[in-house]
Amino acid sequence: MTLKEIESATLKDSVYKQLSKAILSGAIPPGERLTLQGIAEQLNVSIMPVREAIRKLEAGKFITVQKRKIIVNKLSPDNVYEILEARLLLEGHVAEKASLKRGIPTMDILEQTFEMMKGATDTDTYIQSNRLFHETLYEAGGTPVMMEMITSLWDRYTPYIAILNDRKQGWNNAYFVETHSGMLMGMRRKSPMEVRKWLEKDITTAADLIVELLVNESDEAADEAKRFVDR
Repeated sequence: MTLKEIESATLKDSVYKQLSKAILSGAIPPGERLTLQGIAEQLNVSIMPVREAIRKLEAGKFITVQKRKIIVNKLSPDNVYEILEARLLLEGHVAEKASLKRGIPTMDILEQTFEMMKGATDTDTYIQSNRLFHETLYEAGGTPVMMEMITSLWDRYTPYIAILNDRKQGWNNAYFVETHSGMLMGMRRKSPMEVRKWLEKDITTAADLIVELLVNESDEAADEAKRFVDR
């Protein structure tokens, strides 16, 4: 039973990853209509992991499900900044509490995870270690209800983060090493102000880069459409 559950969870994540990547890359364009059966057949999986992935994508506002119709939404800069506003409030508050309550085990994990981030040679490793770093930091705050809300926001934000990594502007960006180093130093010093400062720089800069990419790609798509019409 344990092995079966792990396999199922991995399959669900794989389906979600493939669908979100296809949406972000434009392989599945905005306005495209999807079906559970069609996705399952293309990926050669059962309906169940597809249904779970669709629920996650809907929660992240990447698709709309109405009357059994699955429609891909347009990625929105407004949505990025709305999520950012909520993240700044929640994560900033929890990070401050964590800096004062953290123990040696928390610091050990943060140190190890930070080294994993710096040494990452692929986007998956960076994304996983980055999330582990933040989750470890926040969990030290001892706020389980807020952690549930933060996890939900991260799930909604993950496909946007994939934009940065797909465009080679995420895991290999030295700026994000600096911001996480700052957070780590603040945790060592038990300095709420220092941790919050670097956290806000980290997630705000990422949001700005994501929006810049979305706007640029939207402009490029408009230019391409104009060139086609002008032919």
